[in-house]
Amino acid sequence: MSNNCLLQMCTAVAVIRHAAVCIAHLGIRVGALYLKHMLEQLPGLESWCASTQAKAEGLAVIVMPKLEQLRADAEAGRLQDHPKQSALAGLLSSMFASTCARKPPKALLIGDNRSFFNLYRVVASSVAKPRCLDRGGKLMAILSKPASEHATPTVSEQLSRAVSDALQTCDVLLACWQHVLAEGFPIRDFKAVIQYIGEPAALQ
Repeated sequence: MSNNCLLQMCTAVAVIRHAAVCIAHLGIRVGALYLKHMLEQLPGLESWCASTQAKAEGLAVIVMPKLEQLRADAEAGRLQDHPKQSALAGLLSSMFASTCARKPPKALLIGDNRSFFNLYRVVASSVAKPRCLDRGGKLMAILSKPASEHATPTVSEQLSRAVSDALQTCDVLLACWQHVLAEGFPIRDFKAVIQYIGEPAALQ
């Protein structure tokens, strides 16, 4: 086997593994969208995943149609996207149902930004009002750089202001670990913190 073929096979295995991790931690919809995106970005991925000895038809022919059907069922509500979503909906309902007559508490939901489109819907289905922090990714882009490359006080001020502004119009703020662990994140502004997903290392 040539080095090029070996590299292609390793790439295919890595993509499939990460798709499985997405499904396990973030849900069917995220995993399906990730795999579809990678098939579009790497046209050769289908053939790399095909096993000629087993006469497999390829990833796009066998796996994607089934995964797309599961994704469609999840979006239509015929299939549970991920068990944690039901647990989250129940928790939020119990938290906010008793506060309808008074000012609701502010809750922080720590998750992965790839699944926020899923979690937003779950939060919105309860009586709580959701909002995603840093939807445009401006702060995330700064935080992803080494600390020596950005002015910490400035980032801290921007982060604190972004959280404060978001809490004016929401009950539940969706944020990534990168935001929460950054210096200056105002964790004291929240009455409840819900860890939906572990730190980024858990998804590697």
